[in-house]
Amino acid sequence: MIHILLGLQYFGVLIVFACMIVLVKTKGNYMNQVILFFSLFCNLFNLLGTILEMQSRSLDAAITGVKIAYYGKTLVLTFMLLFVYQYLKLKKPKIFFSFLFLVHFAIIIIVWTCDYHNLYYKTIDFVETGLFPHLVTTAGPFYYVYFILLFAEMIFMFVICFRKLIESNNRNERANICCLMLMPIIICSSFLVFKMNVTKGFDCTTLAILLCTALLIYCIQKYELIDYVAKAKDEIIDELSEGIIVIDRDNNVVYYNKRFRSIYPGVDLLNNVSFVKEKKEKAQKGSVWVGERYYTIRTKELMLNDEVQSTIYSLSDSTESYMMTYIDGLTNVGNRRALNKALDEYSVEENSFLVIMDIDNFKTINDTLGHKVGDDSLKSFANCLVENFSKDAVYRYGGDEFVMLVTMEPDELEKRLANVNETLSAETNEVPFHVSGGYVELVKGIELEILMKKADDALYIVKKSGKGRFARG
Repeated sequence: MIHILLGLQYFGVLIVFACMIVLVKTKGNYMNQVILFFSLFCNLFNLLGTILEMQSRSLDAAITGVKIAYYGKTLVLTFMLLFVYQYLKLKKPKIFFSFLFLVHFAIIIIVWTCDYHNLYYKTIDFVETGLFPHLVTTAGPFYYVYFILLFAEMIFMFVICFRKLIESNNRNERANICCLMLMPIIICSSFLVFKMNVTKGFDCTTLAILLCTALLIYCIQKYELIDYVAKAKDEIIDELSEGIIVIDRDNNVVYYNKRFRSIYPGVDLLNNVSFVKEKKEKAQKGSVWVGERYYTIRTKELMLNDEVQSTIYSLSDSTESYMMTYIDGLTNVGNRRALNKALDEYSVEENSFLVIMDIDNFKTINDTLGHKVGDDSLKSFANCLVENFSKDAVYRYGGDEFVMLVTMEPDELEKRLANVNETLSAETNEVPFHVSGGYVELVKGIELEILMKKADDALYIVKKSGKGRFARG
């Protein structure tokens, strides 16, 4: 019998190498393959350690075999769980997997030092009875930790596969998930058979784990667990100049390409619901400023059973064309054409205001100090408005006249407008000046031309009554 069992172990080693060759020859370099390679290396250590234990003729040699086997026996289960996460395209919790790997490495260290303590094995004996010479041990506390961890990982793997199976409506995907669900069943069953001593000391979990890995390799070839069409699409999408992000109906990010990541570096895209909601609101306007770059946004909804399941947002860098069409060349804020576009697209909300303002005595500045100083004053005016509000809220209407579209509490608006005058009229400025303006709340149902005239009338009243302030129309 020992020769048959040893033959199975050696055959298992051949299967490991065959699986590696299959992975090498399979096109692509997908993350699933990387995980499977690590899993196969763990299987190799597991098999070699078991072979050494089975062929040992002394306690020390058998313990050495067990130590080698544990290099792979513990880690392979976590790699299988990681593979399931990768295939099901679930967000991988870094802390969770870091914890699993740390515990497994701790178990490896404890097993390798088992000669000096009884944390993993309370007692270790070597017997030559049964199917072959083998170790007979009694469990220590960390053996139970490994036992619990093994079953916890396998149960967790089964549960997440089962949940995905229920959610999926794709027949091929359901078949693939069923294959994945076989793994925890096979491994847990083999471990129970081993602990019940049905195999007379032969650790059948080694072959069970190998069988599961071979099953994954087979499924890759048969059922395309590694979707190379999807991989090709991913690589093509990563090479696009547009930033692509896909958001599900629960505001979770399910995909983004490299370009989108470069647009928003340092942002936790996967775990930032507030960021996603903010970008979705801006996407409805069809454009967004990110730093000094202007992006136009295209939206495509993915439907299932007449319900939106997810939305694709595509961000295209349109800075140059926008600057030529909608940006005032002198002040670097929106021009009149941009204002007209903004007014057509503006969504009136509560506390939305239109502000019209200009520089007091601007003609005098030009006539006495020169047009260069006048241009510098316009730049200072525009920069001050941008600093106190935002770039996409400010427009140069013509000459020294600027218009803003803002949404905020009236008190906050008055405070910021007062700060604009305070900043521009400070004595520390090379050419101090005041500005005057009128503002009016935007109201649904009232034509914008009427509201603009009302704000302009408020500005006119300010000019007649002393300048240097803002009035509500």
